[in-house]
Amino acid sequence: MDRDKLEKILLNLVFNAIKFTGAGGRVELSVERDAGQPETLTMRVTDTGMGIAAENLENLFRPFWQADTSSQRKYQGTGIGLAIVKELTEAQGGEVDVESALGEGTSMILRLPGPETEASDAENAGETDGA
Repeated sequence: MDRDKLEKILLNLVFNAIKFTGAGGRVELSVERDAGQPETLTMRVTDTGMGIAAENLENLFRPFWQADTSSQRKYQGTGIGLAIVKELTEAQGGEVDVESALGEGTSMILRLPGPETEASDAENAGETDGA
C-alpha cells in the first residue's frame, strides 16, 4: 500500500465530508480488517451531512462533475477530488463505493489490499528460507 496515495485519498474524503456537514454534524473515519478477508482493509468516511441524491451517485466519480452547477453554488470546488480518489484507489488494486441518502449523510467506503500481517510475513519468510 502506497502511504502517500492513501494519505491523499483519506484527506480528500475527510475534507469533503467536513465541507458538506453543517455545524453540530459528525464526521467519522473507521478502519477495519475483515476476519473473512484479512488481506483487505475497509476504510469508511461517514458524515451526517447533506447527502447525495440517488440520481447523482452514478456521476460522483466523473472528473469535473458537480451536483450544483450554478454560478452561486454554496460549496466551492473543481469536481476533481473524487475522480482522483477513485483513480488512486484503483491504482492500488482497490475499489471505492458510496452509500448516501439525501438529507441524511454519506459513507465513502474504500477497500484496499492491506499490508501483510506479521503471520503472513513469517510464513513467507519460512517458505523462501527453505528454497
